[in-house]
Amino acid sequence: MNPIRLTLSAALALVSAVPMSAQGVLDNLDARFKFRVAGQASSLQDHLDGRVFGMGFEVGYSHPLGRFSAELGYLYKPGEEYRYDTWNTAAGKTVDPRYSADARKNSLDGTTLRLGYERDPKAEWTWSAGLQFNFTRFKHQVMGTVSDGYSSQNDPYDPRPAGAVAATYLDTYNGTPTKSALGVSPYAGFHYRIDESSGLEFNVLLLNYTSANYVHVAGTVADTTGGHTAADSLDTKSRFVPHIEIAYVFRF
Repeated sequence: MNPIRLTLSAALALVSAVPMSAQGVLDNLDARFKFRVAGQASSLQDHLDGRVFGMGFEVGYSHPLGRFSAELGYLYKPGEEYRYDTWNTAAGKTVDPRYSADARKNSLDGTTLRLGYERDPKAEWTWSAGLQFNFTRFKHQVMGTVSDGYSSQNDPYDPRPAGAVAATYLDTYNGTPTKSALGVSPYAGFHYRIDESSGLEFNVLLLNYTSANYVHVAGTVADTTGGHTAADSLDTKSRFVPHIEIAYVFRF
């Protein structure tokens, strides 16, 4: 027998063998693709921007009790460069801010999994709620030079100012430590059905993530070629930050 005909015959036989109950389940499945943006509804934290951008692909099952869904997505929360002027010092050491600088930049991104419930997917307006599981990465870029006085290495183009104290140490360090964590973010809101193929979502989301802050102890680097020491640490904090989000929905 022709292989193509044999394959088609096997596929038709498989379809006809599927119980009606399973076919009913397939009939109640639908898919949606979403683009969303959110604005922070509280004061900014961790030098992150107030916006969150995201997208997701969702599969839902309609039941007499409502629509149950699962969405796999991605989120990104940018940040801006900032100067960090808080230094810890080793015993007997000081920091001269005229010859010290620490520049940093943070960002947050990661994969999300949303498990949701929608009361009436066929209504023009309906409420929804659920949990978002965040598999996020907090990215913390650091570049610093810390000293307790003047050094030709931290000010190579200027002559030593009159009265400037010579540096007894010069720490240089850089890196991009990251903190990956699982967070659980509840959300609730409304879905507006524009037509059969599109809609809008409005949610309040309590975004949960873990931040990171590099803490350098000034005066502990053995030379001036850069590096980190055992006295340095990464300070982490769990955050719950409210956001108001809107999403455009493509319905399939």
